[in-house]
Amino acid sequence: MNIPLGVMALAAAFFFLHLPETDTAHRPRIDVAGMLLLALASTALVLTTTWGGSTDAWDSAIVLSLIAITLVAAVLFVVVENRAEAPIMSMKLFREPNFVKTTVAGLVIGVAMFGALAYLPTFLQMVTGANATQSGLLMIPMMGGLLVTSIGSGAFVSKTGRYKWFPVVGTFVVAGALALL
Repeated sequence: MNIPLGVMALAAAFFFLHLPETDTAHRPRIDVAGMLLLALASTALVLTTTWGGSTDAWDSAIVLSLIAITLVAAVLFVVVENRAEAPIMSMKLFREPNFVKTTVAGLVIGVAMFGALAYLPTFLQMVTGANATQSGLLMIPMMGGLLVTSIGSGAFVSKTGRYKWFPVVGTFVVAGALALL
């Protein structure tokens, strides 16, 4: 499924995507240091949460070293991004209260939602006895609901320009759904 869709996406990008002409004399330098530090911090964080408490104890040298690497790489990432000509993530964004609020809300809701999405198929297989295919099919109504509500809310916001109440209501709906789950 992925290969035909990928080929179609590449063909569409090749034939229909027309990028604007840019001044080739002054192209910003690629933020290689920022990319490497972000990759290092992300990898160390994932390894910390994966190995900590299961493969290695939380107070083991490996896990503590990974935590230190995560923190040092994150701090260096912020320093590098503040000095980069074309940063991966501009630190100026964090001076905007709306950006910070929506990022935090998105993080909390995303963690909760993806936690549930990762948990549900396992629950369906182990508790109800469904096989992997049946478990996937049982997830279709939820994914359909997500599809319809995301398209519907996007269309509503585009049409009316009113958006502020969506995150508030969405947070309560997700919290209620997780409580029922």
